[in-house]
Amino acid sequence: MLILISDKERLYDILTYSDQVIEVASSITRDDLFNFRNLNCIAYSLQTVGEAAGKLSEFFKQSNPQVEWEKIIAMRHRLVHGYGKLDLDIIWRVSTEEIPPLRAAVAEILNAAWT
Repeated sequence: MLILISDKERLYDILTYSDQVIEVASSITRDDLFNFRNLNCIAYSLQTVGEAAGKLSEFFKQSNPQVEWEKIIAMRHRLVHGYGKLDLDIIWRVSTEEIPPLRAAVAEILNAAWT
């Protein structure tokens, strides 16, 4: 599998910020998102995951359709341009149900590329 250096860096960014989401989400409840520190940490990390996904090459994204890259990028846009209209239920669901499988998929892609 061919992965450009810039794609590799973006994938490691996705891993790093996914780990942050998982760590914080695993230590709080959904209602703890009302605490701005928890929400800001998770929202920023989700935003950064989306930013990194958006910077992946089109070749890479098309070569790895098992990940819904466009949905990840759309989440980033919603967080950045939502102007205070964040849906905490969506943020919680993404953090607890979608980020762990995304992290696993990205780790698998990286392992497959260098084994």
